[in-house]
Parts: sequence; structure tokens; C-alpha cells
Amino acid sequence: MDLRAALIKLALTLCCIRLSSCKDGCDSPLVSNLPQSAFRSSSQLSNSHGPGYAKLNRRDGAGGWSPLDSINHHWLEINLGERTEVTAVATQGRYGSSDWVTRYLLMFSDTGHNWRQYRQEDSIGVFLGNTNADSVVSYKLQQPVFAQFLRVLPLRWNPNGRVGLRLEAYGCQYRQTRCRSVFAVVSSQRRRFSIDALNRSISRPFKRPEVPVKLLDKPVSGYIIDMFSNRKLRYNDDNREVGVATLTAALKREWPFSFTVRKESDVASFDGSSYLLYKLDGLPSPSPKDLLTMNFKTLHNSGVLMHMEGSHGHTLSLELLKGKLFMHLRKGNFHTAESLGSLLDDQHWHRISIERLGGHVNFSVDKSTQQLQLFDHQSHFEINEQFDIRLSFFHKISFGGVSADGTRRENSRGNFYGCLENVQYNGVNILHLAKNKLLPVVENITFTCLETVDVPVTFTSSESFLQLPWVPMRDTVSVGLQFRTWNKAGLLLTFDLHHQAGTLWVYLSEARARMQVHKAGRVIAELTAGSGLNDGQWHSVDLSVRRGRLILAVDKSDMSTVSISFPVVPVNRLFLGGCPITDDGCRNPFTVFQGCMRLIHLDEVLVDLIKVQQMLMGNFSDLQMDMCSIVDRTGIVSVVKERIMEPTHEEENQPMGSRREAEMKEKPRLHELHILKEYR
Repeated sequence: MDLRAALIKLALTLCCIRLSSCKDGCDSPLVSNLPQSAFRSSSQLSNSHGPGYAKLNRRDGAGGWSPLDSINHHWLEINLGERTEVTAVATQGRYGSSDWVTRYLLMFSDTGHNWRQYRQEDSIGVFLGNTNADSVVSYKLQQPVFAQFLRVLPLRWNPNGRVGLRLEAYGCQYRQTRCRSVFAVVSSQRRRFSIDALNRSISRPFKRPEVPVKLLDKPVSGYIIDMFSNRKLRYNDDNREVGVATLTAALKREWPFSFTVRKESDVASFDGSSYLLYKLDGLPSPSPKDLLTMNFKTLHNSGVLMHMEGSHGHTLSLELLKGKLFMHLRKGNFHTAESLGSLLDDQHWHRISIERLGGHVNFSVDKSTQQLQLFDHQSHFEINEQFDIRLSFFHKISFGGVSADGTRRENSRGNFYGCLENVQYNGVNILHLAKNKLLPVVENITFTCLETVDVPVTFTSSESFLQLPWVPMRDTVSVGLQFRTWNKAGLLLTFDLHHQAGTLWVYLSEARARMQVHKAGRVIAELTAGSGLNDGQWHSVDLSVRRGRLILAVDKSDMSTVSISFPVVPVNRLFLGGCPITDDGCRNPFTVFQGCMRLIHLDEVLVDLIKVQQMLMGNFSDLQMDMCSIVDRTGIVSVVKERIMEPTHEEENQPMGSRREAEMKEKPRLHELHILKEYR
């Protein structure tokens, strides 16, 4: 038997031949090859100190980025070009100078707005920076960051110099796996094949093989790649298209060669009335394990994300309610619920997982997990007759809401408004099926994530305030804003009235919104509206003057009015949250507001807070712009724990990607900082 015949026989006998392996690698440099246009900053000392020079180990320009002045609130921003998994960061000072950063915060965002601060174990993550201009200080992130935009906010710097920074971030494109070798799979069911698929050295010229090459290792199981084609190939797994494989090696060289496998992310936007329906045909086989996973993001605090119905009247649903995620289990009059998370309506991605292992269900949101024991034969969850919680035994599932003929929960807040990503149910890619019109879609679903850009601002201390100019544009006067806080008291806004008619304050007291107009030491007008406004949820407050009446409205519904005989028109400016210490023209007899504000309208015109941040209008102090950093808490506290993350090694002029990193560890140190905050 000649060699060619022997190989053909071997190919028909074996279903797969291992040639090498695929490995996950997510530590490539992300910043060094970016163009200068990918860098932005709050300011720069000169053109040669611009943000585009802030690349690790580079000496271009003045050797790094420095802002115009060394004060807090400056930032350096990097656009990575697409959503990216970031696993590590490294910093240097400005080359050959006395300028370096000793402490900083790391922020991230999908849109370049609404920033989120990197935290570890629900504590504030402050990174220790450099002690000189040229040594590299690196951190491997305990939890990777998934974002397109990164920001570094210097907090402290060399007291004998100024802010100076060069940096690198390490990671990989989102949902990408780097394969440095190949698994060859030959299906014995396919009789037509080319021997060139098994061994390229046997015959020349090479022809495009008819046998696919398939990757076997997790997490890239199911990838089919044409080894002789220099084009992207989608692959099918059980007739389901689930990703793209791209060759990156020179195809004329001998194999094994390297290539990149990138799993495509499936995303869908729901508008509050839309949903998609997945029905199972027939009775599935019993399984010891079930798994449902998905990611979601939203600005709405309530809505049904998913609803399952079983053939025996039992249901399972996931519902966002006031920013918390509830998992409801029902059968007849019996109902139990578990909740996880808080403030999940922050327009950032959150991960959900429901995993059943035998009689246990693990319900997870982000890093928090609840375990439920279900199969108690003395309870309503008795598996055979009362309540079969196996996910595979639910015959109808709606995503994004409850179907019209579904069993809708009383007091339900309606369908979901936001984005879902990578919905996987027992290995089935739900959104991929819907995108390819293999599942019924009700109302309007867009298979992309439609981002709503809101610019929040956080009032963090007793010195926080926001000053805005008042420019009359119409005969009527209106001021509106949204806020969220855990505190019962705090100033929302104040301004002096024209013609020395007095001073107006809108403030929180006992978790209610109150308005007072003072003149000559006495109250000449007063209103109260709303209640329970310190629940951490977003609430709106609107103040308006129409036809001789002053109107205070909370959440567009709770309204209070009073007749007035004097004009209510701001003189030339307003203050929100508090007053400057050095400004005698602003008085705050109430507590300073601590929390977040957004969607500030003056005479029904939205205030551009980015212009405020750029110092193009208004003034502010001690604010965190373009982010809401209020986090969950269990009670009023006067102490927060700040996690200081320290590197375990410091290497001079050696970026992580070039040395394939010895494992870096963190030695966290907890410090108690006594501050004037009443939220965590």
C-alpha cells in the first residue's frame, strides 16, 4: 500500500487528528500602535506635552503627557477603537523629568461618556503609581475590564514636579482567542476530500481542500477554517452560525501556523414593548445540568428581561425592579423570589447566569451569587409533581418581556428597555437565531445596542457645587434635573431673584423635595412634593413659573403649586448641590447634596456638562464629571474603605508584552478614610 492510500485509509478511520493546540492569550499591548488621534486629555502643557505622546517607553515630544496645571480632575483618555478586554495596565512618568503620578484612578466606558470606575471587591480601587520618571509599574487586573475607552485620573504626583504620564494597557479584542496551532478534523461521513488537507508536503501544487479543519478545544469548539483560503470564513455548528475565523499567517509557509479566532458578539436592543419568543419542540431529555447566561445594560430601573413557562403551570422570570434583579419562581399560589445587585440601571454591562446542577440552582449577577436548594420533597419544589425547575423543562421562553399570551405577574413593571448580549440557553444562541429570523420577534428589535448618551455628575464632598449661567430665553421660567442619592437632606439648587425679590432654594428634607423663597429673613413662599426620595433611584424635580403660579413637580406626577405676586427670575446664575466657600452671593442654610445629577435643563434647554467640564461655561468644584459613582450601601456611613493596589515588582523600561509577563500579584492594603460622605 503506497503512502497516499495509507493516509486516505487513516483519514476515514479517525475522526480527528491532533496537530497542536489552541491557547487563550490576552496580554498583547493595546496602546503602543494607536494613532495620536486615539488620545485625548483634559488639557496639555504645550503641544509637545500632548496626550498622543503618552506611550510607554517612548521619548517623542516632551517624553509624555502633562496637563496645563497640576490639579485634581485632569484626565488622559484612550480610544482603543473597539470593545476590548483589558487585563493589565502599566505606567511611567514623563521621560527625563521630575514629573510622575504617584496615585491614580482607572475609568472605563463603552461610549466615551458615563464613565465607570475600576473597583475590586466593591471597594474603590486606587492604583499606586511611580516613584521616578522611567521605571515601569504594572498591574494585572483582578477582574478584566471590557470597554472601548479608558481614562486615567491622576490623584497625586511628585510634590517637586508636576503630573507626567506614559502608559500601556494589555489585553485582546473582545471575545477573541489566539490560536498558535491547529486541530485537524476529518469527518468520516464526508467521502470526498483532498489529501492535501492532511499533509501539505505530499503533493504540489496545493489545492483548496474539501475537508474542513475544525478546532476542538474549548472555548473555540466548532470553528471551521479553510486553511488554504486567505479570507474570513463563518463556521456552522449544528447548522448554527456562531462566529468567524480569520487566518493571520502566511499561507505559503509550512504548517502548523497561527491564526486568530474571534467569536462575534450578538446584541439586541429592546424598546419596552418588544420581545422575542423561543419555543421548545417536544419533551427534552432529562439533564443533570442546565445553563442560561446573558449580559444586559439599561438606563431604566424596571422591566422583565426573561420569562419561562412550564407545561405544569410553573414559571421562572428575571425582572429588574428599582435597579435590583429578581428571579421569581411560581407555581399556582406559591411564589418565591431571590434578588441580586443594585443600581443596575447604570448603562453598563452586567452579566447574569442561572445554572442548575442537580437540585441546586446558582443565580449570579456580576460577581455575586445566590445558591438555591430546590428539590425538597416536603416543599412546593418537589421535582416529580409540584415543581420541576429543570430549565430544559420550560417549553416557552420570552426574552425582553412577557409574551401577550404569557402569565404576566401582577405589579409587573412592563417589558425590558435596553440591550441584551450573548443570550445562551443550554448552548443555544438565542439572539443569533432571532437575527437570522429563526425565532418570532414581536414589535421593534434592533440587532445592535442603541446607546443613549447621558452625562451624569457626582457631588462627592462638602465642597462640591456646580455653578451655571442663566440666560433668559422666554417669558416663562423653568428649571429641571434628575438626581439620585441615599441621603435624606441636601441642597438641589438655589438662585437669587431679580429686583431683590429674595432667594429661592430647592432642597431635600426628610427625603422630600421642598422649595422656599426667603426675603428679609422670612419665608414668603413654600412648597413640598414627593417622598422617599433617598432610595438611590433616579428622580426628577421640575420648578416652573406660569401665570402667576410657582409649580414644584417630582417624577412628573407629584405636583404642588402656590400663587405668587412677585417675579421669580434668576439674576444671572444658579448653583446646584452647594455653594462656593468664598462666594458671599450664594448661601446654603441646608446640607450639601451628595449623590448624582443628570439631564439638567434651564428653560427647557439641556445643559452641556461636557462644556462645563472643559471650563467653557459655568464653574464647579470637587465634582466627578461624566460619571455617577454612587454605589450600593446598607446604611449611612461616615467611613469608606479605599483599596490601595500595590505592584509586587517594578521593572525599568520593560513593558509587559515584551517579556510575556511573570505573573504579577497585588498586595492590597485597606485604609480607612474619614470623609464627609453619607453614601458608599
